[in-house]
Amino acid sequence: MPGKDTATNAVNAVTFNAQLARKLAQAQFRRRGVRRELRNAETQLAQVTLYLLEMGSVTHPELDEPARRTRDAQDELNAVDEEIARLMAQFTTRPPAGEEQAPEDEAAPTEAAAAEEQAPPAGPEADDEPKTD
Repeated sequence: MPGKDTATNAVNAVTFNAQLARKLAQAQFRRRGVRRELRNAETQLAQVTLYLLEMGSVTHPELDEPARRTRDAQDELNAVDEEIARLMAQFTTRPPAGEEQAPEDEAAPTEAAAAEEQAPPAGPEADDEPKTD
């Protein structure tokens, strides 16, 4: 029967593709794990190399520029961290001393409210002239 052969071939193809997809997913999952391990190993190598350079145990002209860039980036990161810490220390639940909070009815309008006041009205009621059909 030709129909039965076609159905059997289709089932075999679907089964083969499902098994192949499973193997592919497993390989991709393993690859992500290996890449993560490689990144961790490279990071550790870079940290040890920088430490050895700073201690004077290792010297090589090709390492000077990457080491300088690393130190500069670390210094900049430390400065940004200090700025963030200073800003976060200023957060409070009370207004600064000597300043009172404005009552809600006298509060300044929000940007959205100000935009609504300035925007021309929309829709049929906005027309100043009567429509003639």
